[in-house]
Amino acid sequence: MVIDLDTGPLNARPRRPTRSAGLALAAALVLVATQQVQPIPQLRPRVTLPGGTMALVGTTQGFFVIRGNGTLAWNVTAYTWAGAERWRRPLAGPDPGLAVAADAVFATHQPCDPQHPPRVDRLDPASGEPAWTSEGVLVGAADADAVLLATASTGCGTSRRVTTLQAVLVGTGRPVWTRRLDPPQAVAAAQPARADPYGWRLLPPDRRVAWGKGRIGVLDPATDVVRTVGRIDVEQARCVTDGTRLACVDTAGTTRVWHP
Repeated sequence: MVIDLDTGPLNARPRRPTRSAGLALAAALVLVATQQVQPIPQLRPRVTLPGGTMALVGTTQGFFVIRGNGTLAWNVTAYTWAGAERWRRPLAGPDPGLAVAADAVFATHQPCDPQHPPRVDRLDPASGEPAWTSEGVLVGAADADAVLLATASTGCGTSRRVTTLQAVLVGTGRPVWTRRLDPPQAVAAAQPARADPYGWRLLPPDRRVAWGKGRIGVLDPATDVVRTVGRIDVEQARCVTDGTRLACVDTAGTTRVWHP
């Protein structure tokens, strides 16, 4: 006599998973893992520019470099963020300055030449022609609409002592106010004090650009969080960015435009 101890219906018996069901489950797990871990893109040098870059700045409209041979033959060159040259304009040396304030480009002629008074050009980003010119040296941004000029000063660089400080409108160069400093003082544009994000090193001149362990990122100053843009295989010394593409001068002095 044979007694069947399983009294439940046949459909209620546990079934072993089939091979096809196991493969489907494994594939689903791989898909989820792939969606959760996004690979970091490799940034590649799309354009290599002529060497000899002395200064590099960037705006929303493109980036700008100063090149020179150390005497009087200097120029500022404008590029699109794709790396195409837009215009080139001579600058009076030695050691002219290039700076961005309120997303506008300013070139300072002969800031350290005791034989010639310095002057500042607000450059038209489309043509390179001066939108306006003023005596003095650019110090920095006063606010979103005005910049600070040292219209009377002595010395050079960090040793400059300012006698007359003037705020002028970015758009027109019209003076907003003038202050005489007695005795003359060293004046530096105020920048918010903020520690570098953990694990990253911020690169000049655009302090939004961060470097760390072969990765390049863009810092959000409001949150102090770095968004990784991609991996890069050459250490960079100076960079500017439009948020996705980067124009960088590496430690060997080569200037390139990088993007995925």
